[in-house]
Amino acid sequence: MDLIVTAGSQDGLCKALEMMISPADYIVTQEPCYTGTLSIEDVSLFYTYNEI
Repeated sequence: MDLIVTAGSQDGLCKALEMMISPADYIVTQEPCYTGTLSIEDVSLFYTYNEI
């Protein structure tokens, strides 16, 4: 079992996204979404999908 300890929710979210996506990938989020998701600078483009 692997365990990762982070300094908080924003740090954990950033580390998880860095492990799973590349800078040219797209992310689909709900609107409204956690604003920390949109502030991650390593992702070049976001699309929001609010018809969920």
